[in-house]
Amino acid sequence: MHDDPGHRYQNAHEVMNALAGLPMVPDWACIVQPDEVRWTSEIGGRRRVVLWTKHSERRYEWRAWSEPTGAGVRNRTLGRSQAVVGYKQSVRELEAFFL
Repeated sequence: MHDDPGHRYQNAHEVMNALAGLPMVPDWACIVQPDEVRWTSEIGGRRRVVLWTKHSERRYEWRAWSEPTGAGVRNRTLGRSQAVVGYKQSVRELEAFFL
């Protein structure tokens, strides 16, 4: 969108490379265990946690909350599956949460 065409991205590949170089906030740490995946991120004095639990090969649930990194404030629920759901539904819900 620059007035000078020489300063514009010339194709979608250049745009994607520029976007890939941007810092991601928040930066999520991930721990994978046989029956659960846990993502954590700290921002603004709080730790956000997302836990994806496998109950069986086809049944999963997830929940997300924030907790204080210090003292004095309680945990806050950020989201969760409504029940134990199928794999595909749980993935769709998690993708929507992270977006």
